[in-house]
Amino acid sequence: MRKYALLKIPHNIKKVIIYDTGNGTYIFHCTSTDDVGATGDHWYESCDIAEEAAKEEYGVEKSDWIQVSDPLPNCQDDFIRPVRIVGTEEGNPRWGFFE
Repeated sequence: MRKYALLKIPHNIKKVIIYDTGNGTYIFHCTSTDDVGATGDHWYESCDIAEEAAKEEYGVEKSDWIQVSDPLPNCQDDFIRPVRIVGTEEGNPRWGFFE
């Protein structure tokens, strides 16, 4: 499960993405509302705990979340559209280069 919210309060973080991996949940922090990579992340034991943290830190309400599809295999978790690191499928990732 993955979803994002655009922040309504002035903050250097503009968008947060929650991604529940099944083995914990990440909140990705984005400094742009554009679909670009996150500048950081935090890990939580569950989606409920992550949602509560987003509410406390950024004022995100349950109704603010927009559901999106899970990332495709080998694609980045912190982009909404399918984006992957060049060379990932060959086992030779070129960090900072996307396709």
